[in-house]
Amino acid sequence: MQHISLRSRIIHLLVVATLAMYVGGFEYLPFQDLPQWTYHGYVMHQWLAHHDDLGGHFRLQPYLPPNSAATLVIAALEGMLAPIVAGKIYLLITLVLCYSGSVRLMYVLGSRQEAVNILVAIGGCMTLDVQMGFVNFVFGLGVALHGSVYVLRHRSSALGFPLMLFLFAAYVSHFVAAAILCSVLLVVCMREANVKLFKRSLLALLPSVVLFVQYCIAKDIPMGPTDGFSVTYAESVRTSIRTLPAVVMPVHRMKHVFEPSTVFVWFDAVFAIGFWIGAVWMIVRSIRARYWEFSAVIGALALAIAIFSPAFLGGMVAPGVRFTYVGYLAIVAFIARTLRHPRSRRVLAFGLCTLTMVSATILVWSTAVWNRELDAAPIDTFGNYDTHGGSNPFTHFHFYQDIRNHTPRPVFRSGIITYVEDSRDMR
Repeated sequence: MQHISLRSRIIHLLVVATLAMYVGGFEYLPFQDLPQWTYHGYVMHQWLAHHDDLGGHFRLQPYLPPNSAATLVIAALEGMLAPIVAGKIYLLITLVLCYSGSVRLMYVLGSRQEAVNILVAIGGCMTLDVQMGFVNFVFGLGVALHGSVYVLRHRSSALGFPLMLFLFAAYVSHFVAAAILCSVLLVVCMREANVKLFKRSLLALLPSVVLFVQYCIAKDIPMGPTDGFSVTYAESVRTSIRTLPAVVMPVHRMKHVFEPSTVFVWFDAVFAIGFWIGAVWMIVRSIRARYWEFSAVIGALALAIAIFSPAFLGGMVAPGVRFTYVGYLAIVAFIARTLRHPRSRRVLAFGLCTLTMVSATILVWSTAVWNRELDAAPIDTFGNYDTHGGSNPFTHFHFYQDIRNHTPRPVFRSGIITYVEDSRDMR
C-alpha cells in the first residue's frame, strides 16, 4: 500500500488548486471540442429537466454509446450550475482524474521518484488530447488509469464488481479508454496465469459488451476507409512512428499557433529523441535481462498498438495512437526505477521539470493572450481567429452563444443525443 506523506499531500493539493485556478481564471479556454460537449450536456439537461428538445431538433439515441460521459455528467452538474460553468467543472474533474491516475500508476509500475511521477502527471494534463478538447477520452483515460492501478495492486484478489464499475465507466467515456483497461487486464491475467482473475474479468466485461453489441447493431459503423481516405497501412505505420511523441508532448499544439519558432522546433526534437531512446532502452534492457517487468510489458504493448493498429477503425482515425500516453507513463516509470546513479536520476528530474515549466508557461501565457484578443471580438467570429496556419482552438465557441440563446445546432453524431435537421423527422 502506498504511503502518502504530508509533503506529498500538500504538493498534490497545490497542483489541483493550480488546475482549478487555470480552468476558472479564464473565460475562454483553448480546448477545441469542450464547447460542443458542453452544449451536448446542455441539451441533455433541457430534455430531462424541462422536456425541451429545442423545437424538436434533438432526440436521444436508443442505446448508450461511448462518448456519453461528458454529456451525462455536465447535464447532472447543470442542476446546480450554469451550463458553461458545469462544462468547466467537468474539465477540472477530468484533469484531476488524469493527474491522480498518472501518479498512482507510475508508482505501482515501480517509480519511487516522487518528483518524476508528479512532473509527468502534470504534463499529462497538457497533452494533445486535452488541447483538442477530447474530454470524453481524457475522462475515460483517467478512469482506465485508476482501474489499472486497482488490477495491478490486487492481482490475486481483484473483485468482479469493482472491475465492472471501472470497465463500465471507461466504456461510457470512450471505447479506447475501455480498450486500454482491457489490455492491462489481459497482461496481468497472462503474466500471473490467474484463471480466477480471467473469469472475473470476463464477467465484469459483460455489461459493457452487451452495451457495445447493442451500439454496433443500432448504429451503422464504417469499418473501412471512407471517400478521400487513401493512406496505406505502411504509410500509417510510418506516420505513427514520427508523430507518437507529439501526442504526449505537453502543449505541442499551442507552441505553433503563434509565429513559428526555431527554439520550439528543437525543443520538440529533443523530446522526441528522448522518447524513442527511452522506449528502445526499456525493450533492450528487458530482452538482455530475460525478464519483463509489468512496466516494460505494458509499455511495449501500448507502443505496439499505437504504431501498428489500423489507421481507420470503426470510423475513428488512428484510435490506437491514444495508447501512447500509457506507453509513455510505463517508459518513464521503467527508467526511473532502473536508474541507479543519483546523478542520472537528477538529470531525468531536471529534464522533466524543464519540460513541465516551459509547457505550463506557454499554456498560461498563450491562453492569456487569446483571452485579451478575443475579449473585444464577437463570439461568432472566433472561428476566424488567425492561428498562423495552425488548428483553431476556438472553432466551436459558437456553441456557447447557442447555449445563451437557446438555439439548436448540429452536433457530433457520436454522442448520446443526435440532431434532427427537420423536426418532422422525429420519431
